[in-house]
Amino acid sequence: MEIREEAWKKFRVMINSSALAETLRGRIEALLSPSEIVMLEKRLSILVLLERKTTYREIETLVDVTSATISFVKRHFVKKPTEHRRYSPYQKEAYPTPIRSSKRVAARLLQGK
Repeated sequence: MEIREEAWKKFRVMINSSALAETLRGRIEALLSPSEIVMLEKRLSILVLLERKTTYREIETLVDVTSATISFVKRHFVKKPTEHRRYSPYQKEAYPTPIRSSKRVAARLLQGK
């Protein structure tokens, strides 16, 4: 097993075995430096504020982060909608079947279709 994978496994075990919030906080404080804890708290706060539909400008002010950090957190941690893109009826009529090769296109143009 790769060292990183083993480290993440140990971290998950540590979190899962911490029944109380104070125990978990104590273990994280033992593992991370004070500045790392502040950065973790800021990123977790960004997630909460994004869920509340808070604007980027308000998050920047409240949490003291840049818009780039907010975008990073949003891009990597906020669940994206699973609905697939729908095409307009115009596009379906214009291209009823997928075009796979330029030879087919040329043949259709020659046939007048």
